[in-house]
Amino acid sequence: MQNWGKTWDILDRISDAVFVLDGDLRVRHANPTALLMLGVDEHTIDSQPLELFVSHHKVFLSSVLEPFKNDRAAENVEVCVQSPNGESTGLLSAGFLSGGEMEWVVIVKDISKLKQDQDKTTERHLEMAKNSRLESIGTLAGGVAHEINNPLAIILGYAQKL
Repeated sequence: MQNWGKTWDILDRISDAVFVLDGDLRVRHANPTALLMLGVDEHTIDSQPLELFVSHHKVFLSSVLEPFKNDRAAENVEVCVQSPNGESTGLLSAGFLSGGEMEWVVIVKDISKLKQDQDKTTERHLEMAKNSRLESIGTLAGGVAHEINNPLAIILGYAQKL
């Protein structure tokens, strides 16, 4: 079995949430970023199923990871992360380790801010499209008014002459 001491030290320094799971998808180790993301301490999460904290669109995480055992890797699966502060969105990447006690290494990158920024950008684009349509309607209304005013001005001119 591999010496995990140095590996833990490396995993603890990664800025994304890192979980080491056993074959039953129970947490054996979570780095400080993972604990912070979930809003729990290491005693709360130890030996708990990761599915209590991370889900894939309300589908069990095991059903998401199981197909990747043969490929040995899952990449960029969008997941929902539960914490006392509410839900956040993450991108999950996982690797299946054959042999030994540790079976999965799961990394979750918090993309909540990115999703919020993307939503704001989409809202701005929709607002700009709406403003563009309103501007077009205004231009059209101005053109119609001009076309109506020209004949009316002529008629008014003849009426005054009469």
